[in-house]
Amino acid sequence: MEAIVNLKSLHEKQEHILATKKRFNILKCGRRFGKTELAEDIAINTALDGYPAGYWSPTYKDLYEVWNNVKRVLVDVTKRKDEQVKQIELITGGKIDFWSMEDPDSGRGRKYKVAIVDEAEKASKLESALNGTIIPTLADFQGDLWVISSPKFGRTYFKELYESAGENWAKWRFTTYDNPYIQKEEIDLQRRILPSQYFDCEFLAQDVDLVSMPFAYNFKKEHIKETTIMPTNGRFSQDFNVDPMANIYLQMWFDSQGHHIWFHDETELFNSGTQEMLTTLKTKYSPQTHATSFWTGDATSQKRTAEQTIKSTKHITSWVMIDRAFNLGKRMQVPRANPPVSSTRELLNTILALHPDIRFNPRMEKTINEMRYVEADENGSIKKGERKDDTKRADFLDCVRYALSTWCGDFIQNPKKYGVR
Repeated sequence: MEAIVNLKSLHEKQEHILATKKRFNILKCGRRFGKTELAEDIAINTALDGYPAGYWSPTYKDLYEVWNNVKRVLVDVTKRKDEQVKQIELITGGKIDFWSMEDPDSGRGRKYKVAIVDEAEKASKLESALNGTIIPTLADFQGDLWVISSPKFGRTYFKELYESAGENWAKWRFTTYDNPYIQKEEIDLQRRILPSQYFDCEFLAQDVDLVSMPFAYNFKKEHIKETTIMPTNGRFSQDFNVDPMANIYLQMWFDSQGHHIWFHDETELFNSGTQEMLTTLKTKYSPQTHATSFWTGDATSQKRTAEQTIKSTKHITSWVMIDRAFNLGKRMQVPRANPPVSSTRELLNTILALHPDIRFNPRMEKTINEMRYVEADENGSIKKGERKDDTKRADFLDCVRYALSTWCGDFIQNPKKYGVR
């Protein structure tokens, strides 16, 4: 009985790449272009033709999905497969070996008709693996080399290789827009949400050297507007740094016009503690406000803090003090642990980009300053530095993050709920 191998159809740009290839090939493309599907197609067809192929990824974790896809496609023509060493032998005589570049010597001594390096930009040992091991495996068959990757920030050997590729090389750059199976509207949405540097790198496959980036990169002057206290429940968000201790007051509500997020005011205390903050807030806001308002904030102060020890209140936590002061009960909505900074950054900037009515009262000078100037590193974490420099602090920015995470945490998954069209 004849075995059938069902391969995915390649889109037009993928077909163009195969039609214009040379012996040495380098492809730089935006996310979701279809580079891995193309790489799998090349490896599979090489093995079906009876030749050996080598497939390298930065780590074995990166290989996991590729390995599962390839062995599923080739199940009816597989003679032997080894899960441990990640090798598939076919009834045609061809085979595919899968390697990790964590050890740059992986694959040394083998011979291949095709060698494929996927996610090359992520491989920290790409230069030594490529020149010391991978290219020499092609000598016996005068085989083809494919070096494929989406970009990442900074200078890498992949970028050097792409820029220096001469006449013996075929090279291409394609964007996510070049994949007809990804809706253009979705990519345009990402363009609206992401800072230009990230979009240019991730979707347009452009080389970007990221030096610094505001944490709230979608915060604009249009977000700074006068606010009015509305006849709806208030919300407080608290950060417990002793110097300063920060609190913001906001409201969120639905009406016939949609959903609204208005940040009204900020409170900042130096050389202080939780009890002093409570006293200040009781004076600043009415009993009715405190009787109906919800609270969230820094989850770490569910534990005893150094400040509480100094203030001789170590027998109770800051949140217990707040709960007792305002009889919060279920109106205290503090998470058990602070959400990851990277996820709250994505949430914050998505809301800033898409929400129909999020505003910060101009009198919130400290909050606005932090929204404008606090930076993130390339991993998305907040850069916190000298406490005397208020552009290096993120106390009020943290309050904003906590509030949005607690009360709008599903915004990315369900934006229509908040009036996004």
